[in-house]
Amino acid sequence: KNNKTISLGSFLSPPQMTKHGNDIRLIYTDGKACENRKFGTQTRLTLKCKPGHLESPPILRSVSSDKCVYELEWYTAAACVLSKTQGDNCKVEDTQAGFSFDLSPLTKPEGSVYNITRGGYDYYINVCGSVKAASCPEKAGACQVEKSSWSLGKVNSRLSYYDGLIQLTYSNGSQYNNANHTLRSTLISFLCDPEAGPGSPEFQVEDNYTYNFRWYTSYACPQRPHECLVTDPTTLDQYDLSSFLIVSSASSLSRSTSAENWLAMDLTDNLNLKKYYINICRPIVPVPGCDRDASVCEMKYIIDKVRIDLFFTLFSVSVSVTLLT
Repeated sequence: KNNKTISLGSFLSPPQMTKHGNDIRLIYTDGKACENRKFGTQTRLTLKCKPGHLESPPILRSVSSDKCVYELEWYTAAACVLSKTQGDNCKVEDTQAGFSFDLSPLTKPEGSVYNITRGGYDYYINVCGSVKAASCPEKAGACQVEKSSWSLGKVNSRLSYYDGLIQLTYSNGSQYNNANHTLRSTLISFLCDPEAGPGSPEFQVEDNYTYNFRWYTSYACPQRPHECLVTDPTTLDQYDLSSFLIVSSASSLSRSTSAENWLAMDLTDNLNLKKYYINICRPIVPVPGCDRDASVCEMKYIIDKVRIDLFFTLFSVSVSVTLLT
C-alpha cells in the first residue's frame, strides 16, 4: 500500500495434507517481524478441490488482530486428485480440471494415411480410423510394410488421459514369429504443442512387442480458461465472474466440460431465428461444428415438424457480454 511492501512469509516448507478432509495446507513463514510473537508474519493457505476451476483466485478469509497471521482459501482443480480417464469416439475428458480433448480431426478419410519411413520399413498410421494403404491387413489402425505387411493392432477410438498425456492403443495385431506367437500392438502418445497444428507421428522404438509413436499436436492442448477476476481500482474490492458463490459449483458462470453452455435465443424475427451458445472466461463446452476456441457460437434455428439445429455461422471474435446484478 502507498508503494510500500510487507513480506507475509516465504516458502520454506512443503505443502501438507490436512488432518481432516482432503485439503492441502501450505504455510509461508518468516515474514515481517511481529511484536510479542516468536515468529514472523505467516500466511496459511488452504487449497480445496473444485473441479473445472484452474483460474479462480484465492480468497482472504481472515487477518489476526496484530496482522501477523493471514488465512486464505483457494478453491481450485489443481488441488484435486489426479485420475486416469478414458473416452470413446476419439474424445476424452479431464473432468477434474474441466478439460476436453477431441482428436477426431486427426482421422484421415479412406485412402489417406500418415506415412513414416524408418529402418527400411514403411509405417502407415491412422487415428481412430483404419489404414487402407499398400497391402495393410483389414481393420488395422497401424501397419508395417516391407516386402510383406503386418498389422500393428486393430483400429479403435478409445483414448486414455492422465496428467496431460493422451494415449491411443491398437492391440491384437499380426503375430510375431516367436514361440508364443505374441500379437503386435501400437501405442501412440499425443503431446501438447500449440504451434504444431495437426502435427504428425514420430516413430520412437519397438519395445516389448509394442510399436511406440510420439505425436505433438495442438489438438492435445487443453482449452484453458482465463482469469475471471475484476478488481475495483478505488476500493480494491474484487469480483470473481467465474461463479456467483465460490463454494457452489452449481452456480458457476464459467462452465466446465461436465456442465452445459449458457443458451440464448433471438426470437425477434420469426423467419430468422438464432440460437447462441455462450461461456464465460473460457471456450464453450464442445458443440459439434463450433470452433473449438469460440466462447460464443451462433447458429440459425429452424423449427419444422421436427426441430432441427442448423449451423449458420461460427465465430470466435470479440463479443461484449454485460453482466447485470
